[in-house]
Amino acid sequence: MGRAITAAKAPVGGFGCFIGVGMCLGQLEISRILIEAVGVNFFDFVNRHRATEARRLLVHSDLSVLEIGLEVGFNSRSTFNAAFKKHVGSSPSAYRAGARNTRLEVAPSTEKPPATTSE
Repeated sequence: MGRAITAAKAPVGGFGCFIGVGMCLGQLEISRILIEAVGVNFFDFVNRHRATEARRLLVHSDLSVLEIGLEVGFNSRSTFNAAFKKHVGSSPSAYRAGARNTRLEVAPSTEKPPATTSE
């Protein structure tokens, strides 16, 4: 019964609280479940999803790297850079530059091909 009371008193959207179910899980319990289910701890699970959203924003927005880091849930640029590099393999700035260069190389050319002459 103590868990149900704790969950009911927890703020809506509180960490790991399931108000309708009447239970509240702590960070360690959530990490244990994630490790058993998908093989990663809570922070790696969350940061992997943050990095995925950050990749999309880096390519498709003009927000600064810091703004993107804050938007996806990091508290500082250094924390964002470290987590992004861990999950993506490059810094956010390098990822953005590479993605934009790749898009430019793949973009269709507006130049007309040279005319061929038949002899």
